[in-house]
Amino acid sequence: MKKTAKSVLAVLFAAVIVILGVICPSADDSLDLKKGDELTYSVYLADCEKPVVDMVGFVFYDAEALESEPDTLEFPSLIGVNRNTDLEGEIPFNFSVLANPVDFTEKKLLLTVKFRVRKNGAPAPEFFVSDMDYIENGKTSPITEYSFTCDYAVNGKTVRENAAPVLPDESKLGEYQGAFINYSDGKGKQSGAKHEAVTGATQPIQTHSEDSQSNMTTLIIIVAVVMILLIAIIAVLRRHFSAEEE
Repeated sequence: MKKTAKSVLAVLFAAVIVILGVICPSADDSLDLKKGDELTYSVYLADCEKPVVDMVGFVFYDAEALESEPDTLEFPSLIGVNRNTDLEGEIPFNFSVLANPVDFTEKKLLLTVKFRVRKNGAPAPEFFVSDMDYIENGKTSPITEYSFTCDYAVNGKTVRENAAPVLPDESKLGEYQGAFINYSDGKGKQSGAKHEAVTGATQPIQTHSEDSQSNMTTLIIIVAVVMILLIAIIAVLRRHFSAEEE
């Protein structure tokens, strides 16, 4: 009987661990890259409220962990894109097409580039836009409705799709920030979400602590309930053992 009870207890512990794994997903969002892998990074743009007439953007990467392959950098939906692939750790690019704005209402591939992985556990590239405008009555204004997503392929096999691009830490962005606002979920104001803006020194950082606090409170309540149930189960089993010994 004791062996049976212990087995039941072990199963209950395992169940609790599984439940916690489901309700508390791991914060590790790595791509599990290995030295020698080839990473293909593709960024898409959609849902722009107006045709895009210009853009200034950057792909940042850890130069110790990733090596860019300049010849693979492409901008399939654009023409006349200026880019600099000679810098270590970043790829700046820009274009201006005032006479022929580009319609990004539907999802289109903005850019794609490949990297050779230099060490295990290399972090994903980061993406940031400092300016993206439309033109109206001869005046340019920042695009405020948009959806950026990205895909990752390792050695030719897609491992993640439609992810929000990883944004660099705001401490890096003082010299890069323009009028465009990058949001953590890759979406502009049309999403209606209370999402965090990642900006440089020239823009205030918009945070939404209420949402974060609410999520944390919910998580604490769930963990507390699971722990209470676990304690109750242990107490019942102890009483059962004590009754058998008497």
